[in-house]
Amino acid sequence: MNNNNNKKVESGSAPESNNKNTTGSWKRFLGKKWVFPGVNLAAAALILTFMWWIQGNNQSTTNTDVGIEISDPSNDGNGTAPVNAQVEDFYAMPYHLEETRVSVAMDFYDDDATVEERSKAMVNYAGAFKVHTGIDYSIDSKETFDVLAAKSGTVVRSESDPLVGNLVEIEHPDGLVSVYQSLSNVLVNVGDEVSQGQIFAEAGQNVYEKDLGVHLHFELRKDSVAVNPNEYLFGSEDSAATDNAQETIAPEVDGAKAK
Repeated sequence: MNNNNNKKVESGSAPESNNKNTTGSWKRFLGKKWVFPGVNLAAAALILTFMWWIQGNNQSTTNTDVGIEISDPSNDGNGTAPVNAQVEDFYAMPYHLEETRVSVAMDFYDDDATVEERSKAMVNYAGAFKVHTGIDYSIDSKETFDVLAAKSGTVVRSESDPLVGNLVEIEHPDGLVSVYQSLSNVLVNVGDEVSQGQIFAEAGQNVYEKDLGVHLHFELRKDSVAVNPNEYLFGSEDSAATDNAQETIAPEVDGAKAK
């Protein structure tokens, strides 16, 4: 009987011994220096693989054609931008470019110009010489000609002045104000919206520069201070717009041409 009991005890202790051996093996395995770094690398690889898979699915969904066509308003379908978008990038001449008889009668007084150029940009009025704050345009035969808006904007002033004659001032989206003096047959009033190239008056005469006869006095003002129009007008040698834009003549507005 005792021998049988001993055998039972010995046979019952075998599983416990095996468990101890297994636990010891895991401890020895986990005790190796390369185990935890290896596990971390494997986990990182799994995470990256999962992220790539998610990203690939998102890209596939984004590129799927859902039947919605997105149009580009800056393209007319022929690979070119609309004319108006280009025209409004610069200030156009305040007269028809095809009117080749129009020329500069008096230029803007530029401090950086030569002595001769500055002397020609002085206005003699009432026995005193004053610097010229704009550009005067005229025809040698002293004929009148159409006056055009140099850029789209809103008329903020339209009146008759005893010194400079009939005048119109147009405020533009870029903050500048274009000034037109010595006018006749003015067709616009304060608050009117005008388009670039729109005819709104004709050249006339004034008292301040009576020696010029029929002419247009044109100015550009920034923060109420006159700036050199040559730096803004397309077609002027000093204008950056001349170098970057193509010559475009804006269409006349129906009914705007003075009779």
